[in-house]
Amino acid sequence: MVIRNSLVLNLASLVFSFPTPIILALLINEIKVFRIKKIFQTISYLPYFLSWVVLAAIFTELLSPQTGIVNYFLSLFGIEPVYFLASKGWFRPVVILTGIWQNVGWSSILYLASIASINPELYEAAEIDGATRFHRALHITLPSITPVVVFCLIMSMGSLLRTNFEQIFNLQNPSIMEVAEVIDTYVYHVGLVSANYGFSTAISLFMNLVGIAMLFIANNVIKKFSEYTLW
Repeated sequence: MVIRNSLVLNLASLVFSFPTPIILALLINEIKVFRIKKIFQTISYLPYFLSWVVLAAIFTELLSPQTGIVNYFLSLFGIEPVYFLASKGWFRPVVILTGIWQNVGWSSILYLASIASINPELYEAAEIDGATRFHRALHITLPSITPVVVFCLIMSMGSLLRTNFEQIFNLQNPSIMEVAEVIDTYVYHVGLVSANYGFSTAISLFMNLVGIAMLFIANNVIKKFSEYTLW
């Protein structure tokens, strides 16, 4: 169960969370006014520095079926209140969306740094040839940051069984443990709560071995389609 939950959450996060920092970096790069660009960057970075203890309390209030602002807006359209954090169907989307919100700004730094290193003469030549901003982003920016994208993708595959422990632990509750219990929280419950240190160590070793195996598999698969790999 915990392996299934970890895989489902990580694969869903990989599909939805991985592209968002790239998209955000491309959008911020298109902002030409320096002051406005810095404001957007700062706003996007701020959630990363908030503890999940604080964030979990905030989201619990926002998603509350009685006093939450989300359910208030749903009630305006005649929709019954939804207990998001106690619903097996809603827990995973909430985890993915809140994870994106917290990490998207910080994760975009690497892509913005890569974009900043692109030769501006390439953009000037493309603009003279009549390329639009969309075409310049598609044919200059994206190909130029491909090595960084590939590197981050391979590293993400290496942590396919690892989840954000603080996030899951602070958002989960007994009514949804069937979908909320992942390997990281299971290790905590088995190792620290139940004091079964040997078994929890074996689980951690298993996760590390799977991570190394996935790292090699991802690198070899990408090597067949791209020249940018780890080795």
